[in-house]
Amino acid sequence: MALAAATAALVTAPATASASASGCTDWAELPASCVSVHGASNHVQSVVGGVNLDTYQSAQGHFHVYGSDFDLSSADALYENHSLRSNIKYGPAFAVNEDLPGGSQVCASFVERRNGVYVEHPPACETIVP
Repeated sequence: MALAAATAALVTAPATASASASGCTDWAELPASCVSVHGASNHVQSVVGGVNLDTYQSAQGHFHVYGSDFDLSSADALYENHSLRSNIKYGPAFAVNEDLPGGSQVCASFVERRNGVYVEHPPACETIVP
């Protein structure tokens, strides 16, 4: 499975096998958006948004998860990293259960709340390859 910084391919798999892909944006500044897509072939079962946090960093916000046939958002939450290295914290899983067309993208962006203002970070995306 090839992963690029902001996009990657969801590898084609037999109908009975499970395939998944995940990645984060290649963003010089943290926090950064991440996405994890779960399914088989072009069938997407679920999508999870994530946020890559720097050492001892915390961020409040929510995930905006979207694709060709869905557009979903989670509730705001506080995400904290209590380690000496960057760490990805994932939000809730969104059930999609849809067959998506080949070439379509599934994306997630972290929408951070800073001083009462929402800032949407660039999305991390996975490309569906049937």
